[in-house]
Amino acid sequence: MSADSWAICPQCHDKHLLSIEGYAGRVNSAYGSVSPEEFIKLVADLEEMKNEEEECTLREVYSQGIVDDEYCSRYFAGCSACGWEYSKRINEKVYP
Repeated sequence: MSADSWAICPQCHDKHLLSIEGYAGRVNSAYGSVSPEEFIKLVADLEEMKNEEEECTLREVYSQGIVDDEYCSRYFAGCSACGWEYSKRINEKVYP
């Protein structure tokens, strides 16, 4: 199915940030209780998570135009990964 554009899903993005935050907490807790080599590896893994490019799983479809005497605008976004959806429709009479 075609889409007008693909973007990063806000819900997936928040989940990604929370997983980084949780892992950073575990890395901080490990300081002093693991070997220096293991701690360096944990920090490197954390940096890799931070630099990881997020997938564009949010499909966006939109249209706008004048139909008869109304301006019509439609927008839909749906994430193929988590299922989050948003839609908006506007119909406004523009000619008497």
